[in-house]
Amino acid sequence: MDILEKILGETSMQRYALVKLFLANPTKSYSRKEVQGCMLNEPYSTYLTNENTDEHVWEAAAVPTSLIERLDELVKRGIIEIIMRDKKEKRYKLNRLDTENSTLNNVKLNQRDLNDLESIEKAFSKYELPFTLSIKRLVDLNNEINEGHNNGISYAHIDFETPFINDPTILEVTDDIYYAIKNCNPILNLKYSGHYNSNREPLKHNLKIFHPYIIKESRGQWYVVGKCPDESTFRNVPINRIQNKELDVNEDETFIRETFDASTYWDGCVSITKIGQPVNISFHLKNGEIYNNVDYLKATPIIKKGQTIKPLNAVWYEVKLKNIYMGPELVRIIRSLGLENIKNVSPKWLHEDLFETGERKQFIFSVQLPATINRKAFETEMISELRLNKGNDNASAKYSIKDIPNKKGWLKVTLDNILINSILSTFILKTIKNIGGKNYTTKMNTVLN
Repeated sequence: MDILEKILGETSMQRYALVKLFLANPTKSYSRKEVQGCMLNEPYSTYLTNENTDEHVWEAAAVPTSLIERLDELVKRGIIEIIMRDKKEKRYKLNRLDTENSTLNNVKLNQRDLNDLESIEKAFSKYELPFTLSIKRLVDLNNEINEGHNNGISYAHIDFETPFINDPTILEVTDDIYYAIKNCNPILNLKYSGHYNSNREPLKHNLKIFHPYIIKESRGQWYVVGKCPDESTFRNVPINRIQNKELDVNEDETFIRETFDASTYWDGCVSITKIGQPVNISFHLKNGEIYNNVDYLKATPIIKKGQTIKPLNAVWYEVKLKNIYMGPELVRIIRSLGLENIKNVSPKWLHEDLFETGERKQFIFSVQLPATINRKAFETEMISELRLNKGNDNASAKYSIKDIPNKKGWLKVTLDNILINSILSTFILKTIKNIGGKNYTTKMNTVLN
């Protein structure tokens, strides 16, 4: 039954006007003053007008006490909810539970399904995301019908870890993000801080327009994944680093959501990080009776597809990961197996990421830049992505870019004292992708492979 159908037969036109206002803007919150201001405009002013006299039921200049009383009544009935933005002002918002779950009134569950759903609801409620309200509503409605089930004893059958931070501010932001995704509404001026670094303050990001696609949990961290209109790749914005206390969701506009399959997009990713191009890696892993690394990796593979494990002898096993994306999560997981249990890592740059030996060498390569990429832009990008700036990992490295005689358009790039790690490998792979394999050469592949 629709919310309007439930109240029309027993409400005044003031209640009707208020409900129509909140239904028209289901994700928006209003102060009392804003509600009163909206009632002066069409179509709400029409609802509050006496058809015979064509005069308003209440005067705009006076405080419409009766209208506020009707608003408070709707709050008591659970149709409108109060959102406390600060200590001084109450804001009112449509109770999404009523608007979204009214159809659940007619859903009947058998006892077995109800027990299972109740168990899932208790586990999922830890996440406090909007969809859990639907599950809870369905459970509550059926419990009212089936009073006394399980002899009044209710217990959970399953449980999940709780990776989401129990912070009311974050939960409220997540709630707004959820409905922005559902309604394809852009988020304006989204501010968040970048990764933390012991050497400097995290970078501050300000996305003027952000199109949210999905909320994703990955290894204890929650992200909103989406795109900026002028970017081709997805951004992963950590929700706990969003600085906006209240999101500016443009409810008057919608964006066109391109084809996006979340079930396959992160194939090859250990977590949410998708850096550069997928690579193949391998290492030898020592097994043991107490810390059974092999059984652990078989039960919880590093990646869903492309992992193989084969025995070399009674103690050591070879682990291969095919088409996997590099990222800090991969390094953390392999390290968690115990560095003393890992050897013969391939490629060589992964060894540096794992053991941090500080190996620095010279690396030389040549490129022929296309017309779309000028030399200065290439140099700027190289400095940034190889972290050659002051205070970064490769600040002590030196580089030179020179024209190659008798080879028009080709540049020779020399990197001295550069860390041989995934940062260098990722930059080289990205460069090859951007300019094409025929426009890249090197005699030093063995340094990375």
